[in-house]
Amino acid sequence: MAGGHANAIRSFIACQRAKQINAVAIAPKPDAPAAETSWEFPLAEVDSLWDLRWSNIAERFGIASGNSLLHLHSVNRRYAPLLADLRRARVPYVMTSHGQLGFQNPWRWLQKFVYLRLVNRDPIHASGLHLLTRFAERRMRYLFPGYQEPTMVQGNLVNVPNLADLPTASKSDYALPEDAFVLVFLGRLDVWVKGLDILVEAFSCLPSDRSHLVLVGPDWQNGRAKLEQLGDRFGCKDRMRFTGPLYGATKWSVLRMADLFVSPSRWEAFSIAQAEAMAIGLPVVTTTKVSLALELRNADAALLIPPRAELLAKALTTLEADAEQRQTLGKRGKAWMESNCDPARAGDRFLEFYQSVLERNQAAKG
Repeated sequence: MAGGHANAIRSFIACQRAKQINAVAIAPKPDAPAAETSWEFPLAEVDSLWDLRWSNIAERFGIASGNSLLHLHSVNRRYAPLLADLRRARVPYVMTSHGQLGFQNPWRWLQKFVYLRLVNRDPIHASGLHLLTRFAERRMRYLFPGYQEPTMVQGNLVNVPNLADLPTASKSDYALPEDAFVLVFLGRLDVWVKGLDILVEAFSCLPSDRSHLVLVGPDWQNGRAKLEQLGDRFGCKDRMRFTGPLYGATKWSVLRMADLFVSPSRWEAFSIAQAEAMAIGLPVVTTTKVSLALELRNADAALLIPPRAELLAKALTTLEADAEQRQTLGKRGKAWMESNCDPARAGDRFLEFYQSVLERNQAAKG
């Protein structure tokens, strides 16, 4: 069950159904009319998550308690009436945390600790928790001391198309010189959270005019205008390109065109764009503040730097000058992604996790 549109959980549903789990989906109707989509699984779109009840879900999909559970793909107050209903019916539910159960400092820990005890106790009562990173798993224990239910760490999944069937974008299509060294960012243009102000300042410090920065993604709170102003201020605007959001084959073709993927976020739960870059062997530079930092450091799968312009500029300069280091970093990133974001492996993990939750629930019923 998605708090947002069902596309967010398409890969999770698909990998579970491949393991003979009868996974079905519920999602709120999108705000704007969407293009006609062919789903590979049963999907019910609802007007409001507030109005959901277990009896309606069971009737809609023809499922019964005893061998069923609900997986809520977010921590969301709109689930509260449904979850109270599930507890009365003794149907287990598990929740996915997209950063909601992590924290960066003691003040944020205190805020979340109080919230989860006085405002929203639904995660505490969950029969299991799905966390995207080891960082979130470790921090969760400080929010829920003594939590004994099953937990699973499984990051977002990446479905990589057959790259042999996809072209690499031509640099000329984006007004780039053929000898350009291309840095790419992919994501919404959220200047503060994504650290794009740091990126533009660092980019302006690179010693070679051969480097160009391509920013792929939708505008966010006038982010493009802010970045263009920064480009003017630092004298690098003429080497910056804004493509807007790109999807499908076009997105993959731009990633294949790039020499380096840069994601200097001040906070990030689990970046799908970064995982997609790793999936094709593109070397990644990100920060020590993302939730994946510990895992990426242990695997040496990305270059991690504190979110400071001068340090980022130094890292980018070093990688631009060292093709062998870029290649090695790209190979390690790809290997990490295949071990942690591969849908086939994730299906087995979900199966084991769900079985554990259902067995504990049956034992508790006596």
